[in-house]
Amino acid sequence: MIYDKQLHLAGQDWRKLAKPRQILVVEDDRTMRMFIEQQLRGLGFETTGVGDGEAARSLLDENPDAADVILLDRSLPGMNGAELVRHCRSSVKLSTKPIIMLTGSGNSQDIKEGVDAGVFYYLVKPVDFAVLQSVVASALRRADANAKLVNQIDSCRVAMSLAQSAKFEFRTPVEAHNLAVMLSGAFPNPERAVVGIFELMLNAIEHGNLQIGFTLKAQLMESEGFADEVARRLELPEFSKRNCRAVITRKENGIYIVITDDGAGFKPQAFLGLDPARATSKSGRGIAQARVMSFDKLVYNEVGNQVVGFVSKQEALEW
Repeated sequence: MIYDKQLHLAGQDWRKLAKPRQILVVEDDRTMRMFIEQQLRGLGFETTGVGDGEAARSLLDENPDAADVILLDRSLPGMNGAELVRHCRSSVKLSTKPIIMLTGSGNSQDIKEGVDAGVFYYLVKPVDFAVLQSVVASALRRADANAKLVNQIDSCRVAMSLAQSAKFEFRTPVEAHNLAVMLSGAFPNPERAVVGIFELMLNAIEHGNLQIGFTLKAQLMESEGFADEVARRLELPEFSKRNCRAVITRKENGIYIVITDDGAGFKPQAFLGLDPARATSKSGRGIAQARVMSFDKLVYNEVGNQVVGFVSKQEALEW
């Protein structure tokens, strides 16, 4: 399956990996920056620390591979954290990098502003070591999943760019992964679209057809049992006949994708943004990520078992 159990381990000994993971720490408080870097290096990560947004921007523009995950203070001199996030999201090479925002409080308005800019992970100062470890592990899983999607795009880009309308069915995470890669080739910037398409497809499978709610998924992620539960439910008689459908259509104003599942639906409003209560959770941010990172518009039907994503043709000129 698409899930890699090794990457679900918050306590993973990252020193055993062939290539050490790179964490960029952007924090103007030197003592805090050194403390965070020390903790991360103790887990086997390689770190680079900078004290302001301009230095981070220059480093990332020169070498996008300098960081697998960015750990970013919200309040910085000069270019602040939100401005750096917007810069990263406007760059094709940086747009899918997970960013963890360090905030002085869990203020809901601050988190909303961060989500609108493209942040989906938060740590409240003073940083708790156990929470830091868990959130970084979650962000790295996201980075690996995003990279896997983006790296497979080129083979489908030319063919899908010719499609005017097409309909597909899928029911498993592996099928969703492969189909998301292919369908992204129809969009002006496939690297931007693929992450959101995949997240919406996963939501249709997990929350729609298999009826795994947010609370249960969070519990299963903590116990490393999520992948097994998805596989088990796919074989149950009440779920085995359910399918999801994806329809992609090219129109004069842009590209539309409609994803429908056979489930009873859910209330998507709470997941179109990131609730502060879910800021450090390992799940519950996929729809918000899709809305901010991948689509110009994202609309669910009233029931919650169908979503329409839209990308304007003008988006190609803006990226």
